[in-house]
Amino acid sequence: MPVVLAAGGEFASGRRETAELLVGTDGIWSTVRGLIDSSAPRAEYAGLYGVAGVFTMTGVEPGVWDLTFTRNGAFVYTSVDAQTQWWTAQIGDPVKPDLRGVDDEE
Repeated sequence: MPVVLAAGGEFASGRRETAELLVGTDGIWSTVRGLIDSSAPRAEYAGLYGVAGVFTMTGVEPGVWDLTFTRNGAFVYTSVDAQTQWWTAQIGDPVKPDLRGVDDEE
């Protein structure tokens, strides 16, 4: 069954397209998912959130990953190059954190 490729059946220019397959890569709040299946469940907090960042540090080996599991999540970091580290923390918490008003530094 063909799928209309744009909301409302047409692109902003008025052009219409159909296809046998539509791959939606528009993220967790996907518009495409709703176009394909209007009864599809909406994203909701599942008890896990993440924070991530980058920092500079000398003397690290590029390409090495470190993963530490914790009681309520995990912490991962890796060296991007000889001076740059990338990290992320995945935190399990039944209560969704309130991030309104939290800036990038905080």
